[in-house]
Amino acid sequence: MDARMDNYHAWVIETDADILKSGLLEMLKMSEFAVLGFEEDFQSDRYMAAWILGESHLAIHVFLEDNETYVELTSCIKEKSDKFKKIFESTFKLTRVGKENETHKINGKAMGNYDSWIKVTDPNMLKKGLKVMLEESKFLTSKFIEYKFQPEGHTAVWMLNGGHLAIHTFPDKDKTYVQLSSGRGIEIGKFTERFKTTFEQTCEDPPC
Repeated sequence: MDARMDNYHAWVIETDADILKSGLLEMLKMSEFAVLGFEEDFQSDRYMAAWILGESHLAIHVFLEDNETYVELTSCIKEKSDKFKKIFESTFKLTRVGKENETHKINGKAMGNYDSWIKVTDPNMLKKGLKVMLEESKFLTSKFIEYKFQPEGHTAVWMLNGGHLAIHTFPDKDKTYVQLSSGRGIEIGKFTERFKTTFEQTCEDPPC
C-alpha cells in the first residue's frame, strides 16, 4: 500500500440508512475496494456506520432531523478513490463537497477534521494511547472495529459520541495515519493538544 492518504468529504441529502448502506456498498465494489469489516451505531442525534476497506475506510454520519448525511472516504489508492467519487456524485444529491466541510454547518451542526502522520506503528501501543486520549478529551467510544493486514499494516475505527477516529498503520514506512472527525470542537482541541505532546509527528502527507 502507498503511504499517502486521499481524503474525500461530502454532505448529501439522503438519510435512509438502508439506502445509504446498500448504495455505498455497491459503489465500493464497483470502485474495486475490498470490504473487510462493517459496524454501525445508533446514537441519540445520529446514525453512524463505518466500513474497513482493503486500503482505507469509509464512514457516514446520518443526521435524521436535519435531512443530511456526512460521508467521508479516506484511501491510499487514489485511482479507486476517484472512481468512487465519480459514481457517488452521480448518484446522490450533494449539498457540499471538499475540505470546506470543516466549517459547513447544518442547523447548528458541523463536522471538524484533524489528521496527522506519526512515527508509531505498534497497534497495541496506539490503541492503548489513543484510548486514554479519547477519554481525557471527553469522547466516549460506543463501538470499535479493526483489521490486521499482515504484514502490511493495521486499520482501526472508533465510533465516538459525535464523531469517529481512524488509524492506518504502515510498518514498512515506519508511520501511521491518524484521523479524527467530529462535530465537537472543544473535544477535538483537547484531543489534538494531547496528541501532539504524546506522539512524534512526521512532516509528510499531510504536511506538518
